[in-house]
Amino acid sequence: MIFIDPARRDAHGGRTYAIADCTPDVLALKDVMLERAAIVMVKLSPMLDWRKAVRDLGGSSTVREVHIVSTGNECKELLIVLGRADAGDDGTGHDNADFDTNDDPRGRIRMYCVNDGDVVDYLVGDDLNDTIAYADADTPRYVFEPNASIMKAGCFALIERRYGVRQIGPNSHLFVSELPVADFPGRGFAVDAMTGMGKRELKTALGGVTHANIATRNFPMTVAALRKKLRLKDGGDTYIFATTDARRRHVLLVTRKMPADQGGAAAPHWS
Repeated sequence: MIFIDPARRDAHGGRTYAIADCTPDVLALKDVMLERAAIVMVKLSPMLDWRKAVRDLGGSSTVREVHIVSTGNECKELLIVLGRADAGDDGTGHDNADFDTNDDPRGRIRMYCVNDGDVVDYLVGDDLNDTIAYADADTPRYVFEPNASIMKAGCFALIERRYGVRQIGPNSHLFVSELPVADFPGRGFAVDAMTGMGKRELKTALGGVTHANIATRNFPMTVAALRKKLRLKDGGDTYIFATTDARRRHVLLVTRKMPADQGGAAAPHWS
């Protein structure tokens, strides 16, 4: 096995991200390394689009595994495992053409989404679904936020199917459920209220709340602007998700963290 961690600095010391700009150039050395070893593991920048990186490295004819590694809910590394066709795989069954041409490749590559102790793995292609069902409940009981590795992988349809949750709306990437999901790969919150942006609605939903942790997802206001509008100080036990639901309504989910055994994983600092 060969492990390679190319330097991500150019000749002038500037930061680089593209595979071809790193030293040494893995793309130029790939075939030589696979002649020397059956397995090659490449460590790349977490800033890279993993789909493009896989295509650049030869698609599913060469790539065997992709590992997206996060710690403390921050994506740290992208690891790609390459293999020869004779390394336990004769190359059959790989949909190379689709992988090389589509934005959502359908090659049979094993994905690993790692965040501290949480690991979600699947075959690339199993995460695709053109008929995602969005939540229709006015006020869901629970909301879940995927961890950083899941967000980077973009395997949202698979998360719906595997954990029995639904997305609250397109591009929000927040999942809701009527039941707690103890093993959800991310953070879980119990919903106390769901409100629109009308003054009367906000007053009812936020009555007695003076402090809150606020996050925005697919929402037209920044966290700072929303905090000013709501007149809330940072911190406390209330967590507010501002987002857009499937009916294109701008809504706030007023929540509190769930216990760890019900899906309330430890969270980093919020804005």
